[in-house]
Amino acid sequence: GCERILFSYRKGREKNYHLYEVHADGSNLRQLTDGPFDDIEPTYLPDGGIAFCSSRCNRWVNCWDTPVATLYRCDADGRSIRRLSANIEHDNTPWPLPDGRILHTRWEYVDRNQLWYHHLWTTSPDGTAQTVFYGNLLPGSVFIDARPIPGSNKIVLIDSPGHGANEHKGVVSTLNPAFGPDCREALKPVPNAADCRDPYALSEDCILAAQGTRIVLLDGKGGLSLLFDLPKHLAEKGAEVHEPRPMVPRALE
Repeated sequence: GCERILFSYRKGREKNYHLYEVHADGSNLRQLTDGPFDDIEPTYLPDGGIAFCSSRCNRWVNCWDTPVATLYRCDADGRSIRRLSANIEHDNTPWPLPDGRILHTRWEYVDRNQLWYHHLWTTSPDGTAQTVFYGNLLPGSVFIDARPIPGSNKIVLIDSPGHGANEHKGVVSTLNPAFGPDCREALKPVPNAADCRDPYALSEDCILAAQGTRIVLLDGKGGLSLLFDLPKHLAEKGAEVHEPRPMVPRALE
């Protein structure tokens, strides 16, 4: 079964986010990383390590007063931290593909418009072979939170128009990479799936997503089922739901 949960957390009154792990029953909470940096968006790797994004690169967005986070990895205990990418802007939401490559969003900002290119790239788990995966010649949208769809060669992701909405909000979409890295027809919006974030597919017709205060289940054809809604007193305080995940094992990449 699924035994552990990996997440990023910032304690109240502290400045930075660090990586933590806890058993699925809430026991054995342990902090994995520390320091004056933000460590975010972690994911397990097939070799037992962890890929994540971190502001340890000590860079700042060229056009705004905010730190950059690029790809890093560490061992299962948080040790042996090493950099995987050297982007001058953000690399986001890493996730392993079935063949072991790490799929992620890269903000491409080299001799290009600073707003229009936030698309999908891959890298090997050691940081080599950084390669365009989809969209680098399709300006005008952010493709983020991309993950493989089990039982197919397709990808589920969020298409967040323009420079991207807050909290990665956008349209849940599916991508067929067999069409090539820049074919617009490869990307298909899921009907009735706007204003969502953090999709997680169990199959092409069974996709979990967060939508404001709700967790919804999308069937890929426009059907939407409500699985959970935050209590009213939390919603009134501005709380929202993020990162719905099934507590089930997945095949090792």
